[in-house]
This record gives sequence, structure tokens and C-alpha cells, in this order.
Amino acid sequence: MCIRDRAYEIRNLGVGKLFNASGFGSFSGTGEIKGKGFSVDELHASYYLHLDTLDYKAYRYSNTQITGTLEPGAYELQLVALDPALKADLQLKLDLGDSAYRAEASGIFQAQLDELHLHREALNLKASIEAQMKGSGKGLESELVCRDLSLGTPVKVALVQDFKAVFKTDSMQSIFQADADFFHARMVLRRPLEELDSLGRGYQHYFESFRNASHMTAANRVSFLPEIHTSLSLQDHDLFDVLLGDSSLNFGSLEGSISRQANQNSLHASIKGQQLSYKSVEAEHLMAELTDSAGTIRMDLRADSASVCAGSEQRFVLQASSSGQELLAGIAVDDY
Repeated sequence: MCIRDRAYEIRNLGVGKLFNASGFGSFSGTGEIKGKGFSVDELHASYYLHLDTLDYKAYRYSNTQITGTLEPGAYELQLVALDPALKADLQLKLDLGDSAYRAEASGIFQAQLDELHLHREALNLKASIEAQMKGSGKGLESELVCRDLSLGTPVKVALVQDFKAVFKTDSMQSIFQADADFFHARMVLRRPLEELDSLGRGYQHYFESFRNASHMTAANRVSFLPEIHTSLSLQDHDLFDVLLGDSSLNFGSLEGSISRQANQNSLHASIKGQQLSYKSVEAEHLMAELTDSAGTIRMDLRADSASVCAGSEQRFVLQASSSGQELLAGIAVDDY
């Protein structure tokens, strides 16, 4: 069928019931489509949609306009929102080939998340974004860049100049990396995209082995985990105060890692911290390591220049190992 110019008006359409979409209510708006083509492969058209109202999560969005074009294998969309709680100007492009695809998004937005019922307490989010994703066969690459990100409450605003997240996967492994001016995170998982759910299943089996001894033996519980290498480093930032509020936890820096080698029946995790404090407890340096190898768990916890209630500084050392029903532990506390 050949498409001609068409205008339409929709009033109080029950989107949630029509598409079985939880959280959505009714929709009202007007639109227009202009173009020609007898099939999707031959379609050349432009479209316009003005969203008068759309109910989502008990908030009524309004005054939003969507325009775009439809061409064989190429689609473009622009969204301009002038809602009282959401201001946005976003562009989206999608190119579909026979064996590959590419998607791009960019723009700016500002949202009052509590008014949109996306956050319990007053929280305003503002940022400019650039994102892209491309793939072919079993390969996929995606990248998200946020600039001038602002997250604020009525009493404090956190600013992040640049944030970048990258995800890559192929038939052998998946890699995720994120960087900002106050943190770095990286994860390498020896699984392709279609097998990423094995990470959750593997750790579910792992933790169930502690609760249900018959589920699997302690000696081989690590073998259910995929090979993984993760690292995380954090510096203290206003963003934590905005997101966590007064958690009473403060730190200068934190580093953590988790590693599971494919050719080793062991899992190793570590945490390092500098200038940590929680309520009345303080420590200048903290080092914690945990290893699960062939059914034996070993833990080593060391805190230097530690004090309670601003008392004298001490060195605290806790070492423990567990195998089966046996638990051995030792604690040493030394004054400086």
C-alpha cells in the first residue's frame, strides 16, 4: 500500500492496557506522516508527533515533540521536551545493513527525578550525552560519554566534568570499562554476550553452596564461576554525599579487585583503603584480602593507625581460615 500524507489525533488512549506495559497510563496527542512507499524496504517518509499528555509512573508528561525521517535502512528521530520536570533535546540515528548495524544518540537533558517519581527525595539531574553502538555477527561495541553532569539536592550539588563507559564483546569475551575524574572501573569476563547470564547463575550457585552443603561440595564451588577479572578505584567525591546522604562513611580512596583464573580453582578478592572513617572508628590504612581455594577460605584484614572514639592509634590484624566445619582465627592489636 502506498503511503500518502496523513494526519491523526489520539485522545486518552490506554497505552498501558493496549501494550501490557506496566507503569503507563493514557496518551493524548496529534501527529502527521508524509511519504511514499509500498513496503518497509521502499518507505521514504517524515513524521511528526506532538505529545500532549502521557501518564507514566503516576506522572503526566506534557509538551513534548518528536520528529524524524524513515528511509530504507536509515532512521532518524529528534525529541524536544518542554515538560515542567523534563527538559530535553535529543537526536537518535539508526542505520541497518544486511550484516551490521549502527546507532547514535546525542543531546542535552535536565530532569527533576523526584517529580517524575523516579527518586524518593528531591534530586535534579542534568547532562549532555553522546552514545553510539555498532555490531556485526557476534561482535558488539558501545560507548557512552556524559559531559558536565550535575546531580543535585536542595543542599548540595555534585559536578562530574567527564564520564565515559565502554562495553565490547565478541565470541570469546566481554569487556566493560568506565572512567571519570574520581573513579576507574574495569571488568573482563571470558564469556560472549549471549552467555553473560552465566555470571549471575555461577555466583548464585557459589553462594548457595555456603547455605546448602548438599548443593555442591566446597572443593569445586569455584569451578562454577566463569573466568573474571575486575578492578575498581575510587576517590572521595561530592557525588557520594548526594546519592548516599549522611551515611557516616568517609574515605580518601578505595581500591578493590576480584579475580578468578580459568586454570586455577580459586577466587581472590581484595580491598585497599586510605583515610577511612565510620562514625567513631577511624583507620589511616586498610587492607583486606579473601581467597577461596579448593574449599578453604582464608581472610586477612589489617588496619593501620586505627582508633576508636579518637583514642590511641593501634594496629589491628585479623587472620582466619575455614575448611569444612573447622574455623581458625587469630586477632592481634598493637599500640604504636
